[in-house]
Amino acid sequence: MRRLGNNPWVTRAMYGPVAVLLDEVGVYYPEHERADQYPTEKCICGREAYYKPSVGSWVCSCGRVRTNSGWI
Repeated sequence: MRRLGNNPWVTRAMYGPVAVLLDEVGVYYPEHERADQYPTEKCICGREAYYKPSVGSWVCSCGRVRTNSGWI
């Protein structure tokens, strides 16, 4: 398996405690592949925001989420 990007949300989903609990460590689902293909966005706080598949948008480590009308 070769990942397309370096999205930390995907890494957490693939190797985090939930993946261990479900015995799915290293499983690369199609939604993970799509998330890795999205480029990062710049949050208004200045940090990089990554696409999070479960949210369906970009999420920053400061807690803001990208919407159609801007960052909330």
